[in-house]
Amino acid sequence: MALSMRAKQPKRGVVSGTKGYVEISNYPRAMQAEVTYTASAHEERKETITAGESDKALDYEVADMQRYLDQGHDDGELQTSQDVMHILTAVRDQWGMRFPDDQD
Repeated sequence: MALSMRAKQPKRGVVSGTKGYVEISNYPRAMQAEVTYTASAHEERKETITAGESDKALDYEVADMQRYLDQGHDDGELQTSQDVMHILTAVRDQWGMRFPDDQD
């Protein structure tokens, strides 16, 4: 089981390195990042990298998980996910909670 806390946080992140930095807006559902290359203190070049669509984020996560498992990288994460699924289903059953797409 996992506990997460949701707070009003800035949705912008910057990662710096020795040759520049990457700025990501709308994190964690970003669709683009701006890379600034700093070859020297007097020279910089910017590049925008764009990928994906925010409304397909869950599709991407499912595809990544499937690819991860297909490559044989499961170190128990799949079993942990299944365990959590069973626990949450049992809790919903005890509460009598049903989702519209639940099948009997």
